[in-house]
Amino acid sequence: MGSLTDIKIRNLKPQQKSYQVADGDGLTLEVRRSGQKAWLYRYRVHGRQEKLSLGGYPEISLARARELHFDARKQVAEGKSPAKNKREEKQRLSDDLQTVRGLAKAYIEDHVSKLASAKRAQAYIEQKILPVIGGHFLHEVTPADCVAIVEKIKRGGAPAVARKVLEHLRGLFGYAVDHHL
Repeated sequence: MGSLTDIKIRNLKPQQKSYQVADGDGLTLEVRRSGQKAWLYRYRVHGRQEKLSLGGYPEISLARARELHFDARKQVAEGKSPAKNKREEKQRLSDDLQTVRGLAKAYIEDHVSKLASAKRAQAYIEQKILPVIGGHFLHEVTPADCVAIVEKIKRGGAPAVARKVLEHLRGLFGYAVDHHL
């Protein structure tokens, strides 16, 4: 397949200038002056040369970089630009996920829908969390806002529901952290 191995990659040392080592079919590993290593895919689509950043090494292993490279090559073969698709997806997520309501929608689709109790979990989010903070931008929500939601439910005489809502608040904002929001 490729010419790189994990041993070769670990032995690559930084130099005065950044340099790249090819693995094949446009997949390269850039070794920066700082010693950081990053995967790049260089390709042509519609006659224009483009590049796609696949992530840093060792966070993205050689095997994973090859998988990402394979997926990107399929897009290029279809005449699509993987870099453009990545930018558009990132922008879409950024736009959609600026509010708690947008975050909740993504969280429900990606995580809650896979739970055995998906309907109940979605109901907790939609009935207990979103009416209070759904319209807030993510950066505006404080821990005190979340505590207030849980405390109000407790005072209403439903401690079990309060625990579930707290669990979903943690999941929701953990999802935001995982997606760098």
